[in-house]
Amino acid sequence: ARTSPRQAIGAAVGSASLLRAAPHASSQVRAVAVLAAVAVVSHLEDRVLLRPMPTPNRTHRGKVVVVTGANSGVGFELSRQLSMVYGANVVMACRSEERCGTAAAAIAGEIESSGSLRGGTVTPMRLDLSDLSSVEEFVDALGERRVDVLMNNAGFVPPPGMPPDANGLDPAFASMHVSHFYLAELLVRSNPALRVVNTSSGTHHICAVPFALPPSLFGLVKDRLPQRPGCLDEQYLETGIRTETDAAAYIQSKLANVMHASSFPARHPGSVAFSVDLGWVGTSIMPFMRGSVNPAGLGM
Repeated sequence: ARTSPRQAIGAAVGSASLLRAAPHASSQVRAVAVLAAVAVVSHLEDRVLLRPMPTPNRTHRGKVVVVTGANSGVGFELSRQLSMVYGANVVMACRSEERCGTAAAAIAGEIESSGSLRGGTVTPMRLDLSDLSSVEEFVDALGERRVDVLMNNAGFVPPPGMPPDANGLDPAFASMHVSHFYLAELLVRSNPALRVVNTSSGTHHICAVPFALPPSLFGLVKDRLPQRPGCLDEQYLETGIRTETDAAAYIQSKLANVMHASSFPARHPGSVAFSVDLGWVGTSIMPFMRGSVNPAGLGM
C-alpha cells in the first residue's frame, strides 16, 4: 500500500528523532577543540578532499535523474551538466511550470547546438514541495519510468513568522525535509536501487556549535538562540515543527536532510543515500550570495 502523507510525516519525524541533544561544553579547551575541528574539516573539504568531476562514460548515459528545484541556481546547473556532459535523462522538477519549461528549453537548446551525440534529455515537470498531494501527483505522472537518482536539491531561506501549512507543520521544514522524504519513499518502492542525494548545508553545524562555547561566552548568546541543543530534539519534533517558522528553520531542515541520508539505506537495503554541503555557491537563495564580494566570487 502507498505511504500516506500522514505516515510520511510520522516517518520523517521518527527518522529525525535519532538525534539527541548535544552535551554542553565543560571547558574552554573543549570549546576551542570543537571549533578548531570544524575549521580543519571545512578546510579539508574545500582544499584537499575535492576531486574533479568523474569522466563521463557509458555507465552515465541514459540514467534517469530527478532534480528538484531545477529551474534556477544549483538545480539548473545540475540539470545542465548531467544532461549535456553525462548524457543523463533529467526530469526537472519545479514549482513553476512556466519557469521550468523555460529552463528546460534553454538546456535543450544548448544540447542541440553542441551537436554532441552524448547529450541526454531534459523533461520539465511540476512539483510543489509545499503540498504533499503534489508530490503524489508528480510520482503518478512519472508512471512506470525508471528513476536511477533522486537529487533533493530544492530549498529556500524562509522568513520567520510563516504560519503552519495545511498539515499543521512549519512550512520550511515541511518543504525542505518532509516532502523530500515523502518523494524518496514513494520512488524507492518501484526503484529499490535508488540513489538519493540531499543538498544540505554546512550551516547545520550551527545547531550544536553555540552549545560548545565556554559558559562565559554561552551566557552572552543563549537568550538569542532560536534553537535548543541539537536543534531536532524531542521537544521540537513533538511541538516545534507544528509552529510558525522561526529563525532556526533553515538549519533545522538542513540537519534533517543529513539525518535522512544517513537513515535511508538502513531502511531500504539496496539503496544509497548521501547528503552534500556545496559550500558557498553564488545562487539566489540569499541576495548577498550573488554579489562579487563573497567567498564564491573571490574564488575561495
